Amino acid sequence: MTLRAFQLLGIAAEAEGLRLKLQAKASIRSAVIMAVAGVFGIAALTLLHVAGFIALRDLYGSLYACLGVALADLLLMGVLLLMGRSRKDPVAEAALLVRRTSLTEAARAPLLGDLMGMVGLRSPVSLAGGLVAERIVRALKRR
Repeated sequence: MTLRAFQLLGIAAEAEGLRLKLQAKASIRSAVIMAVAGVFGIAALTLLHVAGFIALRDLYGSLYACLGVALADLLLMGVLLLMGRSRKDPVAEAALLVRRTSLTEAARAPLLGDLMGMVGLRSPVSLAGGLVAERIVRALKRR
């Protein structure tokens, strides 16, 4: 790998860090808005229950009105539980297998030796010195 490749990797890492930071801010904002929406949803659901109870109470009495609203809630809960159960995703499982395989193979490869062979260096110290020098030059260019 050349020094240019290391520069490009550094730029890619900085861009990824910026992307993750902005994505985290957007996720937090979205979570807060959804929490507020959830509060209003619970308030509306409570009022819907009260209205249903009042309508059923006039027709069937208080006991049967309570039982009717509770039965409707239980039926809705059962449908939602059936809809929300987790299913196996074959694409996600394949991606997990690829990730595990690539990490296993990467752990087996002598990375530092390969890098030194590509750059033509003889020792890890000279490779580290080159990386530090390149970082210093880049920092000085920014000023």
